[in-house]
Amino acid sequence: MTRTLSIRLAPAAPVAALMEDVVAIGAQQKALAQVGDRPTIDINFDNSAIQARRLLESRIAGEAATR
Repeated sequence: MTRTLSIRLAPAAPVAALMEDVVAIGAQQKALAQVGDRPTIDINFDNSAIQARRLLESRIAGEAATR
C-alpha cells in the first residue's frame, strides 16, 4: 500500500515545487515594484527570478523593436 500511495502522489511533487517558485517570484516582483528602478545585485539564489526578468526584458525589447 505505501509503495502504491507514493507512486500516485509522486507526479504532484513537481507541481507543488513549481508553485512555490511562482509564489516566491511573485513576492520578489512585488518588492521590486515597490522600490522602483534601483539597481539590483544578482545572487545565485535568485537565479529563477533573474532568468524570468531577463526573458521578459528581452521579449519587451523585441516587441518594441517591431513597432
